[in-house]
Amino acid sequence: MFKLIIILMMVIARPQQAKFISDFSTKFIAMVGGNRCGKTYGGAEKAVLLTMYNGMYNKTIGIAIEPTYDMAIKILKPALEEAFKRYGIEAKYKTSEHVFVIPEYNNSLIYLFSGDKPERIEAVQGSWVWGDEPAQWKPEVFTRVLTRMNDPNARILQTFLTGTPEGLNHYYKELFSIGKDGKQKYKIIYGSIEEIRLNTDPEYISRLENFFDPLLLREKLFGEFVNTTSGRVYYAFDESLVIEKYLPQLNLPVLVSCDFNINPCVWNVSQYYNNILYTFDEVIMYNANTNYMCQKLSDILSKYGDFAGYYFYGDYTSIKQRTTATSYTDWGIIEQNFKNYRNYKTKLQSNPKVKERVETQNSLFSHKRHYITRNCKYLIDDYRFVVWDENGYELEKKKDKDRTHASDGVGYMINIEFGLNKKYSKII
Repeated sequence: MFKLIIILMMVIARPQQAKFISDFSTKFIAMVGGNRCGKTYGGAEKAVLLTMYNGMYNKTIGIAIEPTYDMAIKILKPALEEAFKRYGIEAKYKTSEHVFVIPEYNNSLIYLFSGDKPERIEAVQGSWVWGDEPAQWKPEVFTRVLTRMNDPNARILQTFLTGTPEGLNHYYKELFSIGKDGKQKYKIIYGSIEEIRLNTDPEYISRLENFFDPLLLREKLFGEFVNTTSGRVYYAFDESLVIEKYLPQLNLPVLVSCDFNINPCVWNVSQYYNNILYTFDEVIMYNANTNYMCQKLSDILSKYGDFAGYYFYGDYTSIKQRTTATSYTDWGIIEQNFKNYRNYKTKLQSNPKVKERVETQNSLFSHKRHYITRNCKYLIDDYRFVVWDENGYELEKKKDKDRTHASDGVGYMINIEFGLNKKYSKII
């Protein structure tokens, strides 16, 4: 009880976070807000306090979920460690099992799970379940998670969610669903922009305002649920961004975005000039052969002259992929063809979530920082016509098999070069 009083004193300057952390009577509760309003650390603190309370009487198990294991290690683990440190609690982390053991409280456990692996969550019986960024989970995780809050020895049972909206998708539907009593199931605590200011440097909000388009800003800064995951994907694109021609600058590198789909395979050529991205050429092939795509690209590039550099981007998972019957991977074939070009580089990073790629492209469009020449027909048609699937979780690819490949490839490049840095920071 003493430590529960301390928590209220320590976060008095963050009233929304305090309301969320200190509520142990509501069975289903969520903190919804913009980036860095203190949601994740609030969830970690609530997780530790629940473990302390339940663990005083019996061994208890908590379940903490991130969209991926990589996010769980980079985000949940340090947040929980910070909360343990704050309360002077010793916790041992078992890497092989993704679990914290808390000896002081009857060897209670906190498991870290991935929303990409919902089947593994069902094996654990929990006294509380914490879901971070549930809008990025697979939709079916919700039905599997709620059944886990069933530890008969727990004094407090609670499911709590912390996350920024991602359109009107399954997270939105879960939060505003109606329970058996006819009332809204979740109690929602909204984060505040004042708390974001407390948690960030003075320039953070202005960076968001300069990066995101107005619709995304409502979502990422103010934590509002707006329609960004249904209907047209690239809603910020308009015809004024299609231009007749662009004169490439030979003193600058070209940026080649590669898609490795077979029917069709689409590569686009871009250049960043005067703070604007110009996509000015396109290579297309059906029944694609990566080596032939390289030859066609080489012919196109030679028309312009010798550039200062040749940078290649694309799907990171293709580092092991072979779309042709050779001993080389697709990226290996590209290297064989272009390694002797001046300042040749492959620029690859782990693939971002689909919505993150989409957000970055829409943000460039809204600030008039990406123009496409009219000859890039496949890319332009993607920006005109690609829509979300029925779950608002992935892009619709089944109805038109020509769609998404060009914008996927360009999206990987744009996310690396222009994506907002979303590194986790410790927030109290």
